This record gives sequence, structure tokens and C-alpha cells, in this order.
Amino acid sequence: MKKTLILTMVLECVPLVPGRATEVKQALGSESQANATMKNALGAGSGIGAKDSPVNGFNAGVQIGFVATDSKVKIGAGTLPGMPNINSKSDVSGEGIAGGVHFGWGYLTDEYIYLGLEANANLADADGSTSFFILNTPKLTTKVEVTQLYDLSARFGYLYQNAALPYLKAGIALGHWKANSKTNVNLSGSSSKYRIGVVVGAGADIPVNSEFTFGGEYTFSTYSSFSHDVSFPNGDNPFRVKVEPKTHSLMLNMRYKLLNSPF
Repeated sequence: MKKTLILTMVLECVPLVPGRATEVKQALGSESQANATMKNALGAGSGIGAKDSPVNGFNAGVQIGFVATDSKVKIGAGTLPGMPNINSKSDVSGEGIAGGVHFGWGYLTDEYIYLGLEANANLADADGSTSFFILNTPKLTTKVEVTQLYDLSARFGYLYQNAALPYLKAGIALGHWKANSKTNVNLSGSSSKYRIGVVVGAGADIPVNSEFTFGGEYTFSTYSSFSHDVSFPNGDNPFRVKVEPKTHSLMLNMRYKLLNSPF
């Protein structure tokens, strides 16, 4: 502002100096253009206000992506009398798809710090299997499958120039798991259980307008173990299988803002 005033005063005096008026006018015009360019640049990064952001308030959406199982299977002795001590284990991995819906709430402060709570529900189709040779018996094969994935998580992030919201998440998880074991000597067993666990992850949401965001998210979940007996048709069970399930997922999502946050 001071520099502009000085240039104006100089401009009033320069007619006394032949040939200098045009140069000073050009300098003054260049500074005005620079000031306007700077204001435009600052305004472009400001975006909409925090309260009108699509991440501030209640939202719902859908997601789809990739899920991988990463479980451990342990084989031990069953209750059949005379069985020796058995302690075999193997990793089981599988890949598949998952997709579902989510509902959440987010609060964006005036400093663009984000706090949120979100519930996810997904159908999944991912399985893997492993095989054991125990006590010189025919091969025992165990298949592990996940069919449903749920979580309730807190999210913490920062909205950068209204262009991207990177965040971290952590919460409780629930999964529906199936395990099936069999051999070719009439031994078999299975289980189907919901198991609770914990989930952690990270992601980013990209605001499109005041209502929609698109984003991606990675999560890792670990669940409580479950077991089943591997038995003959008469009920005698020489083996017991224990499964310790885990999942990795990578999902793409779309969110729609339903209401502004009441706070």
C-alpha cells in the first residue's frame, strides 16, 4: 500500500522529467496486476467453508474393493483316547472381493481438523486352504473363508485446502468366518462363526462438491480365534483345528452428505 502511494506521488511529479512518465505508469500497472494475481491465487486455495464441506455432517455411501485373508491354522490332538501330542501349524492366505455400504458422521473444525465416526457393512468372498500330513495319515486339508465384514471406527484427519482429507482410523471389527477340514479317510469337521476383533487403517477422501466425496481406504483387521473338531462319523475326534483369522482390504468409496453437523 505504501509503495503504491509513493509511486502515485512520483507519477504526479514525473511530467517535469521528460520521457519518464510512461515508464512509471507501466511500473504502477505491473504492480496492480501482481496484487490481483496474488489475491486470486490465495482465493483459489481457500475453497468452501468448513461447515459447508461435504465431510462435515452425516453421510452415507457405498464401497467396493479387494480383500485378502491372512490366517493361521493350528492342528492339535482331539479328545480321542491314546492320541499323541500334536502341534502343527500353517499360514492360510486367500484373495477375493468385498463391497457394501457405510454410514457416518464427521465434524470439521474452523482449523479444518476432522473428527469422525463411521460404521461399515460388507459382503465378502475370499478363501484359502492349507494341507497337513499328520501321523502318517492321508492329507488333512482345511479351508478358511470370510463372508461378511463389519466395523465401527473413529477417524481423525485434516482437510488440506478443501482438496483432500487424509485420515487414520481405528475401531472394533466383526467378521463371519467359515472353516472346513476333511481327509479321504472319512474324517471331517467344520465351523461357522462370527468373531469380534480390532481394525486399524488409513485413507483419503477427495471432495467433489458440497455433497459428494470419492476416496480410498486400506484396513487391517485381526479377529478372535475359533475351533472345530475333525471327527469320524461315530463322533470320535482325533484332531482339533484352531483358526486365527486376519484380513487386509483395499476399498474405493463414494460418500453423499445427508445433513450438516449440528455442532
